[in-house]
Amino acid sequence: MLSYFDLKPGVSAADYAHSVAVLAEHLAAQDLIIRIGPLGRRQRNTILDTDDERLQSYFLMMYFRDKAQSDLAIDYIESLAEPGASLHQQMYNKIDNAMFVCWEDVD
Repeated sequence: MLSYFDLKPGVSAADYAHSVAVLAEHLAAQDLIIRIGPLGRRQRNTILDTDDERLQSYFLMMYFRDKAQSDLAIDYIESLAEPGASLHQQMYNKIDNAMFVCWEDVD
């Protein structure tokens, strides 16, 4: 899953990355993700970036084994079970203008 977003005013990239790492560790321990990649910062000043519709500055990739695992992760987050609900909220409350795109590998 690709997430792209802006950080809320006053939130540093390091602070957000820490929140992501804590959530990723928890979800991986529950076998609900493979991993969450590092926080990426968009580089708009290159010919390689041609998307003028979405202007968000940061992105993350979240990796699942398969759709079944991603469905379980969704169920877990939507259940509001602790500590997952609080960890997810701590991460999500630090971003604005979030967009999510889900992709599946084609073998």
